[in-house]
Amino acid sequence: MPMPGRFLTSVVVRLQGQLYLFDAGEGCQINLKKTKIGIKSLRVVAVSHLHGDHCLGLPGILMMRAQVPEVGPLTILGPPGIERFIRQLHESLAFFLNYPLSFLEWYEGSPEAAYEDDLVRILWGPLKHTTLCLGYRFEEHPRPGKFKTEAAKTLGIPYGPLWGKLQRGETVTLDRGDTISPNLVLGPPRPGRKICYA
Repeated sequence: MPMPGRFLTSVVVRLQGQLYLFDAGEGCQINLKKTKIGIKSLRVVAVSHLHGDHCLGLPGILMMRAQVPEVGPLTILGPPGIERFIRQLHESLAFFLNYPLSFLEWYEGSPEAAYEDDLVRILWGPLKHTTLCLGYRFEEHPRPGKFKTEAAKTLGIPYGPLWGKLQRGETVTLDRGDTISPNLVLGPPRPGRKICYA
């Protein structure tokens, strides 16, 4: 249980404004609020196992998120039983949800990748513990290469919004009609960052 000045297991990863939460110990929504990380852009909650110190914060997260207008869908990853746990809580407490909630439970033979969006891929697999426990690997997709300012200047690309578009991997057209593809001003793609959570 949480103690004054000590909360339970939860790790949040923020990437380009999107949030990914690993485990939801009781009271984790308090720290999300305290740190001003927010909750509107939470996309995924990945639960390692169904011991209370790793999942009893889910009701608070779900209810706090329902207080935010125009919030997007939420995916919950976890071991078998995570969906039943949340559905029973929702039915018993009859709390309001204003967003789509989807579940993906790990079973023997599940695909290695549990979740993927435009920014990341989350892989999962079983670990040794007193109950079925999952470890997660959070992988950022490869990022565009380093922007070569000298190449951009040589090509006559004016500093400003066009540089930003090229840095994001978009092709641009100059006022004089030349089409510039990002590979002319970007170095080789940089590997995405990886985080393991176990």
